[in-house]
Amino acid sequence: ASNRINLSTTVEKAGFAKSAEFSKSLKDDGSYYLSINGVEIEGITKDSTVKEIVEKINNSKAGVKVSYQSISDQFVITSTENGAAGEIKFDTNADKTTQNLAELMFGTPTEGTNYTKGQDAILSVSYPGSKDEIEITRASNSFDLDGINVTLKGTFGYDASGAKISDTEAVTFTGSVDSENTTKTVKEMIEAFNDI
Repeated sequence: ASNRINLSTTVEKAGFAKSAEFSKSLKDDGSYYLSINGVEIEGITKDSTVKEIVEKINNSKAGVKVSYQSISDQFVITSTENGAAGEIKFDTNADKTTQNLAELMFGTPTEGTNYTKGQDAILSVSYPGSKDEIEITRASNSFDLDGINVTLKGTFGYDASGAKISDTEAVTFTGSVDSENTTKTVKEMIEAFNDI
């Protein structure tokens, strides 16, 4: 009927490539072992649908969100943490014999293949009157820098390994107070007060 994963049926009947191996994830109590980032998601049984499993993962404290893209027939797992702090790790069970259901459903996260590790934004700043450069590291590409909202939209001045390129020309900008508009606002306020 379809060559896509069926989210409404049990995990064993949904159409996963490794569904024959799912029994390797069963614990002694008959539930599946599924653990992400050190958080075991409990209550997953043979009767659990794929949709229920995804909801349990998304509502857990594992720090990830799972979504299914029906057109490409792929699951996408995204860390809820920004930058380098965001990771996705499928844990090994303490008994070393029970396999993690997450690996069988989604595959093992392998950097460069199906996993992109989060990176922090790095900005090198030099303030007027100082020749020293300060390297600022933030988990997000948008942050406040001394009252200026900065959004970094690309890589500039650093090579692929993260090393600074010394002869890169700096981007400069200046900030100033709009004193004319401030004076006008204060004047209008005084005039309105005097009218009262």
